[in-house]
Amino acid sequence: GYVELFEHVHVSIARLASQHGDIDFVIKPKWGGPWIDEIEYVFRKNNIDSKDFDNLSILVDVNVHELILEADVICGFGSTTLLEAAIANVPVIVPYFADALKPEYAEHIQFKEEFEIFDIAHSVDDFEKLIIERLKNPKVSKECMDKRYSIFEKYVSSMKGDAVDKYVR
Repeated sequence: GYVELFEHVHVSIARLASQHGDIDFVIKPKWGGPWIDEIEYVFRKNNIDSKDFDNLSILVDVNVHELILEADVICGFGSTTLLEAAIANVPVIVPYFADALKPEYAEHIQFKEEFEIFDIAHSVDDFEKLIIERLKNPKVSKECMDKRYSIFEKYVSSMKGDAVDKYVR
């Protein structure tokens, strides 16, 4: 699923890297192997060679939490990483367009009820514009941060650090 979204998001990131050589872009797929192959496939399909960009990296064996803490903006879809990034006080952009809008996927969109704590991109153009806009203006309001903490506690762990208890439950 989400084949169109996958292509649009990764191609958009490569396109932004080509247009903004002074900004580092990192793609961190959940897994390596075939996922890297699929990213490279959609790049080739769109006449993109990731080796042409010094500012574009596809990294698998890195600590996602370190990336989150170093990032100025996080983009993601369907992962608790969105919530982990949200409490890091950085803009979090969720691409919600293309095949993600198909009715058969509606009940599988994670955190849809919590979209208010993220920036939601409703098209490819919106996605690219939001990334650049949030790099220029990364401020997350206190009100939004309070909601982020609350939602993180609901799904992951209290901010007191009792994640193990929550996972066991």
